[in-house]
Amino acid sequence: MERTRKLIQRGKHLAYLLRHDKHYRFDEHGWREVSDLMENHGYTMDELEEIVATNNKQRYEFSEDKTRIRARQGHSVEVDVELEETTPPDVLYHGTATTAVESIMRQGLLKGKRMHVHLSATVETATNVGKRHGTPVILRVDARRMHEDGVKFFLSRNGVWLTDFVDVKYISETTMEDNQQKNRNGHSITDDNMNEKSSQQTDYFNPETNTLDIRSNGAYPSGVLSNLCSNGFRFEGMVCGSMEGFLQSLKQQDLGKQRQICQMKGGNARKRSVTSWQTDQIVWWRGKPIDRQGDEYQQLLRRAYKTMFEQNERFRAALMSTRGVILTHTTGENNPYKTIITPQELCGILTELREDYDKRPKNLEKPKPKMNLRHVVFSHGKESGPLGHKIQRLMAEAELFGLNTISVDYRECETAEDRVALLKETLGQLDALPRQIVLVGSSMGGYVSTVVAGEQPYAGLFLMAPALWMPAEEYAVQDYQPQAAHVEITHGLHDEVVPYENSLRFVREHDNVILHLVPDDHRLKASHEFLACQFKRMLEELSTLDR
Repeated sequence: MERTRKLIQRGKHLAYLLRHDKHYRFDEHGWREVSDLMENHGYTMDELEEIVATNNKQRYEFSEDKTRIRARQGHSVEVDVELEETTPPDVLYHGTATTAVESIMRQGLLKGKRMHVHLSATVETATNVGKRHGTPVILRVDARRMHEDGVKFFLSRNGVWLTDFVDVKYISETTMEDNQQKNRNGHSITDDNMNEKSSQQTDYFNPETNTLDIRSNGAYPSGVLSNLCSNGFRFEGMVCGSMEGFLQSLKQQDLGKQRQICQMKGGNARKRSVTSWQTDQIVWWRGKPIDRQGDEYQQLLRRAYKTMFEQNERFRAALMSTRGVILTHTTGENNPYKTIITPQELCGILTELREDYDKRPKNLEKPKPKMNLRHVVFSHGKESGPLGHKIQRLMAEAELFGLNTISVDYRECETAEDRVALLKETLGQLDALPRQIVLVGSSMGGYVSTVVAGEQPYAGLFLMAPALWMPAEEYAVQDYQPQAAHVEITHGLHDEVVPYENSLRFVREHDNVILHLVPDDHRLKASHEFLACQFKRMLEELSTLDR
């Protein structure tokens, strides 16, 4: 067990040395001398051979005489890994996050800081890639037409398709049939933020009738379109934690109770349902009585759904991925006198939104958001995942502000510098200025967020037990100069992994940094509510800044 753990750590360090080491002079094709690794970094030939042979992504290769070694792709240093031009399959896929879809559909797929645009041969692989950036959306690339038009394709030795640029005219969102193919392979696209007790997702698309049943436990995009999904938005001065929260709040005459229920996630809001409104068919919005059966109520519903569609990129991407598909909702109450919204009303509004969006002028300038902030991007720790308890708690606070939340999945990254590169790539796909983005990082994710914050003036940097000034072998950057307007750190006094003195040092070296030392350990498990309170306060301050 100890030997396996050591080999994994040595493999991660090798990834840094072969992909990102700017102090070493690689040859033009990315080769590094094996003798350098043995003499200056303590590797043995047996160790290198085992790392190359057992890497599950087949990322590395030796030269024929085994005197040199290189990574096959993923470099941040400029090299030519000798790719040969190859004829692509008819269709390729690109996995991304919901937040990047609009930008991609305007600009095309750009390589950014990478040497190429990366494409996948299967929906399954593209989905795994998309999950690293947040809720996944799979884009379909007409590779055959691109190749016929003279665009060059390359295939890396470990199966990644590469090209320089993909124009918008070759890109479409995956059809329901594409997702069916993926689901048949046993990997359904799920919404990790669903407020459901069961994690099992069911595919409710029927290819024979071309219908999609909107259900809270449905595979993407069905579940995301459910009123129970945590699609937060702000509507007419009220914070809505979900559409279900808004709908159930309409049953409350008391403005305080209405505000409270409106902020709730779907499942909690549904538990607050009452039937007293059914007697006189009167609902309430911000102190005003409204006839449930009147035109004014229908207009209110349309305004609310339109606002969520405009503000929540996840919901918008899910709805637009159903183009050409008939929407249904088979579990709802059909009697309008017994329910706040019928299946016919729901599906009619969603279909109308979808059709109106496609009819909009393509050159129409995107309206500026009412809030300065737009995105909160989370980076998890070394041993955790993208939806740990701390992150989920803070995501809930951010979504109450109507902000889009993205939790980057770093579990496939081998080194801290791989994580830095992935965060930069994710941020590069967002259609927002740095000053509209807040970075949140825990442990190694705190290190990653701090390093990236040193390159752009981000709105805020919220750190939890950040792994600063840890061993340079694993954490290459040791000088931290974040440009964020607001920097805040919470660190446990009993942290057994990262000494809290490291955060004290950071505060001494930087002005205007807020530090909270709490009686907790590295995981800050007992401090979740404190963290949520401080994070909420920081968002409130940032959202009022005029910058």
